[in-house]
Amino acid sequence: MNAPDCNFEDMINAGIFGMIQSGKTTLARKIAWHFWRTKGQRSIYFDPKHDPARNWWPECGTVFYDEEPFWNAAWTNENLVVVVDEAAVSISRNRDLMSVFTMMNGRHHRLIVVGHSGADLLPGMRQQIGYLFLFRQAVDAAEMWRQQFADETIMNSTQLGQFEFLMAARFKPSQKFLLTK
Repeated sequence: MNAPDCNFEDMINAGIFGMIQSGKTTLARKIAWHFWRTKGQRSIYFDPKHDPARNWWPECGTVFYDEEPFWNAAWTNENLVVVVDEAAVSISRNRDLMSVFTMMNGRHHRLIVVGHSGADLLPGMRQQIGYLFLFRQAVDAAEMWRQQFADETIMNSTQLGQFEFLMAARFKPSQKFLLTK
């Protein structure tokens, strides 16, 4: 992924979804690094797996392993890239987290939710996703996102290879990319 080829400068809320070992967390790092380089935005990252070995972040990021200090940092700071990994555990269709999707932009944050399935989000949360980065999807998962974004080309995500992803944005055609180092 090269930033000039993949334009998401107006991103507020984003979702990165795909199968295990597809490149989801690596893409989240690259996006956070991009906003550090271009906008000076620091990032905070919540890792519910508590796995320091997989959480190398550049100097722009702070990794949290506990939910309370992470959300405290998100709500008491401004102008951050807020990365929430493992949506099945961290978001888990929790209605109490709806404000993360609807009000975080009031703090001038960019929210990135990372997970295996968009079904881990409530429908209202999915409706707030403006940018969608889809790695390989099962047919039913792709269909859910196709309906949400009204974009037939999202079904192509069922045929992606490892490290390939589609970037879909509201009111823009989706594009295919290959995640590179």
